Amino acid sequence: MERCRFDEMWESVYILYLLRRKLSNTGPEPTHLSDDKLNENELITKFTKRKSLNNLCMIHLARLQLCYHFDETDKAAEIIKQITPIYFAIEGMIQSTDIIIFSFLTLSRKYISLNKKDQLDVSKRLTKWYQEILRWSRCCPENFAHLERMMLAEFNRLQNKRFQAIKCFEDGIRLSRDHGYIHHEALINELAALFYLEINDEKMAGFYLKEAIYCYNKWGATAKVNFLKTKFPVTFGFSSSPVEKSFTGTSSKEGYHPDLDAILKASRALTMEMDLSELLKKIMQVLRENSGAERGLLFLYNDEQSSLSLQCESIGQSFAVLQDIPFDLYESAPVTIIKSVLNSGKTLIIEDACQHDQYGSEPYIKKNQVRSVLIIPILYQSYLIAVLYLENNLTSNVFSPERLKVLESLTSQAAVSIKNSLLYQSMEKKVEERTTELAENIQALHKAAAKNKNLLRILCHDLTNPLSVVKISMNILADESDRYSVEKKAKATGRILRAIQTQEEIIEQVRNMEAIESGKISIILTPVSIEEVIQKSKFIFHEQLEKKKIDLRVHLKIQDAYVMAEKVSLSNNVLNNLLSNAIKFSFEGSVIDLVIQETENEQIALIVRDFGIGIPSDIQENLFLPDKQTSRKGTQDEKGTGFGMPLVKAFIPKPVNLWMLSIGSYHK
Repeated sequence: MERCRFDEMWESVYILYLLRRKLSNTGPEPTHLSDDKLNENELITKFTKRKSLNNLCMIHLARLQLCYHFDETDKAAEIIKQITPIYFAIEGMIQSTDIIIFSFLTLSRKYISLNKKDQLDVSKRLTKWYQEILRWSRCCPENFAHLERMMLAEFNRLQNKRFQAIKCFEDGIRLSRDHGYIHHEALINELAALFYLEINDEKMAGFYLKEAIYCYNKWGATAKVNFLKTKFPVTFGFSSSPVEKSFTGTSSKEGYHPDLDAILKASRALTMEMDLSELLKKIMQVLRENSGAERGLLFLYNDEQSSLSLQCESIGQSFAVLQDIPFDLYESAPVTIIKSVLNSGKTLIIEDACQHDQYGSEPYIKKNQVRSVLIIPILYQSYLIAVLYLENNLTSNVFSPERLKVLESLTSQAAVSIKNSLLYQSMEKKVEERTTELAENIQALHKAAAKNKNLLRILCHDLTNPLSVVKISMNILADESDRYSVEKKAKATGRILRAIQTQEEIIEQVRNMEAIESGKISIILTPVSIEEVIQKSKFIFHEQLEKKKIDLRVHLKIQDAYVMAEKVSLSNNVLNNLLSNAIKFSFEGSVIDLVIQETENEQIALIVRDFGIGIPSDIQENLFLPDKQTSRKGTQDEKGTGFGMPLVKAFIPKPVNLWMLSIGSYHK
């Protein structure tokens, strides 16, 4: 291909060759995809210039795989950013699977170290990638089911669902083996090993690491095998941790030689953890590993309540963070002995508790035949912050003076870490409370803005009708010709006065609405004469009816009809808006019927019926919705706001039905 000058094809094949070579041959710069023929940076520049997106994706994918395999996750995360905008070029091809898988694994490894905002963003991306592989696995389980199980195992790991994670890892390993994906079998075994290391089960971690190394070896990834052996020497018998000695009952007679590097590493681990639950688990893990205890309890002191409560328990390889079990109610510990330590404020070592003259009769010691006991009050600036209880039932004299020195050093660091974590927790709680308060204030502001918007809408819309009366009547009064008689001008003056009165009523109504919503006053329903309301509306719309030569026919089929209502709302917000719409959409010389009649269930029906242009079906659906725009021009290009019908709906109480019929269609 090189001789035939199939450059692009040759380069893509050579990238795969370099990837294979880097995985199989241990050498310098294992994540740098270069040799004497090709240089990684030059290739990226070349592919970018000639817009060879396929090969650009290929080289970034190879770099991503190498960075993941050789534990350079920060560099791998940067490569993901470079792949993302050009992923479309390779989407649907077989390489897209590897891009998804290694992007998923890289970000799932970094997830714990991210802040909450970044975790939310990464969580969305992980979910998207998982759903993509899940879709493919349903179509072709032979090729993708083991990858779906692996990704789900990682999800369960991040959510601390240990049992589900173990089950998914096992399923993924079995499926990849059944379908002949040896490199994926190696990868899932490695992930399972990392999972067991996280939960401090080195025995199981060692098993899966050996399985991973066997599969990588079989695949030919020698460089990866050597990397794992260097990274995890504990698996191959090079551990310098004193844990194994501790659990076989090492005594002071045999001597104890602390691993200073391990102690410093443990101390640093405590300083870096801010989450209280995780910190307590790490404290228990570190103290047990350096003490030789079989079981450990950690009690925290509450300053506000002046009481102790059990927060963390460790037995064997398991650690449990508990929820404030009161010290006095806890029966699985020698409470009286711990109380004596609290009173004295001094560390207590009991070499053989069940044989001790003073403590051997203590109920818990006697029942469980406890041998070695160590109780350390953990102090911060001379103040009690916690109490550590450790025991070993296998042998006596486990907690030697040498171990005690190490433990006192670690508990001093633990005290500082616990105090910082409690302070951080308190600050987080205050921030959360403040955030909630701000959210409530913002919500209240939005609610107030919506209320003010509604009040403004009522003012703008309902003042239009009386203002129109004033405008028309003022034109009559301003006309100096003989066109209008003295009597007509006098009537115009009367209409102006009544229109002003109507405006005052509307403004007062808006004020009352605000007072009603704030709870200062309540709505008072009074008997309102329907005929009186109709006469007032006829007066308001007299000029508009006259201008369009519309005959408003009133049909009072019930004499002296009264309804319980708020008078201004019924007149200005309900009937006037209905009539205003009817006039606006009626043709010149048309008729509007206003009917008052009794219904079958002995209610009063108020019907406004016009013979105009009707209401289109798409507007009918949104006619009474305040957030939908339904404004249209009238038959003589009259402008509208679209607020009228929603206001009618807003002022109709729930027991009352509001319905609309237009050109044979019915909407309720």
